[in-house]
Amino acid sequence: MRKLRELVPGGTYHVSARINNRELHLQEVLCKSIMLEIMEKLQTEMGFKFEHFAIMDNHVHFIISTLDMELPKIMQRLLMTYTIRYNKAMKRTGHIWGDRYFSRVLRTQNDVEQCFEYLNQNPVKAELVKNELSWPWSSLAFYRFAPDFVSRWMSPWSVDLHMKAISKLQKGQTLRQKEITKKVIFNVTMQIKMKKHKRKHKK
Repeated sequence: MRKLRELVPGGTYHVSARINNRELHLQEVLCKSIMLEIMEKLQTEMGFKFEHFAIMDNHVHFIISTLDMELPKIMQRLLMTYTIRYNKAMKRTGHIWGDRYFSRVLRTQNDVEQCFEYLNQNPVKAELVKNELSWPWSSLAFYRFAPDFVSRWMSPWSVDLHMKAISKLQKGQTLRQKEITKKVIFNVTMQIKMKKHKRKHKK
């Protein structure tokens, strides 16, 4: 019997979901862009907060603050929509995600800060980058190079944590790393904004 998921009204959670068999169905730029598009749409429609995110090649991590107890609805829509969009883009069928997503209530400031740092460290520990700011698929890099795109997803305390982390880490990033990350984020955000603009004009 499955353990009941702990839900708290207006709670803040660490949430993660893995691709089945650790396959790389999030590896391509297109795949990560699809995930970000879905995140942007859901946040706009539902009003919860993506306080932090890290999109890896075979899993995702989020810190999510809910309005009430809607976490299951958020994750159901997020994962289901990604599966539909991914399968259509790749001309495939079938499920993508492995076991049910993980969630844990972050009860204290210490819980939040430890989780925030864990998400920052994910691409570094996976040896994908040497500096946390060089992974373009995290809210840390997005807040540095496209703050207007993600800041409305965040609570003030999350913005504060991002600013402190960026101030600490930016000295360790080379100019080349900075320009590569900046270019990726600029291209992705422009694509998402253009698609959103087209959807509005179709209505």
